[in-house]
Amino acid sequence: MKPSLRPFFHLGLAAGLLLVGLSSHATQRLPAQDEVNDGTIEIIYPAEPTADYKERRSNWSTTFGIGVDNVLPDKYRSRVGGQTFKDFFGSTAIPMFQIEFGTKYNFAMGGIGMGLFYGRGETQGKNVDDTVTLSLQKKGINFTYSMDNLFNEPVVVPYFSGQVFNLDFNQQGTGIDDSGSTAITTGYTVGAMFQLNWLDPDSALKAQNSVGLENSYLDVFLSQYNTSDSEGDPNFQTAFNWGAGLRLEF
Repeated sequence: MKPSLRPFFHLGLAAGLLLVGLSSHATQRLPAQDEVNDGTIEIIYPAEPTADYKERRSNWSTTFGIGVDNVLPDKYRSRVGGQTFKDFFGSTAIPMFQIEFGTKYNFAMGGIGMGLFYGRGETQGKNVDDTVTLSLQKKGINFTYSMDNLFNEPVVVPYFSGQVFNLDFNQQGTGIDDSGSTAITTGYTVGAMFQLNWLDPDSALKAQNSVGLENSYLDVFLSQYNTSDSEGDPNFQTAFNWGAGLRLEF
């Protein structure tokens, strides 16, 4: 190369290198605004199981129950004719279908609840060749102590309940038409509830998160009714009746 052209060669080479560098820099993608590292670190924790009932329960709960109480008023005597319950119906109990709605206060020793309930039952028997029907309606209030804080989860919940109620009765048959409402009477129930959440834990957790259903129980109990204080009322006193049902706690 002639010495006179050498400066132009070096100038062109430098310009070319500069253009190549600028082009390479221009083709690099600048990070988006949301991709800029702001110095924070994202940590993903594994899912944790729900807390035990003993830890997660609040001070107050809402309760709902349905069930059947097999009522056997073996001291009943008809006000028309004087026949006994056994004369008409033998030893067959009256299936009393009940529904209950209440609230419960939770504390360290368990729960104290109050609920309103309504029940209805009917049985049929014979008076000579005629069919005799006895219908009962039960309505009142109960107060319950539940030992649901014995374990982390209330797998088994013993409880005791006192009831204040009255009975509407209606006895029908040929020559028999007797109905009325008893004075206020009392009764009590002892039982145990068995938690059902373990049968389907996934569904139980979904119900807890969606509608606040804390527990579902199988309820098994014994109940006893006293007679009213009114001398004109039929005697619906019972020994121990057995019953079962389903209870929900929200």
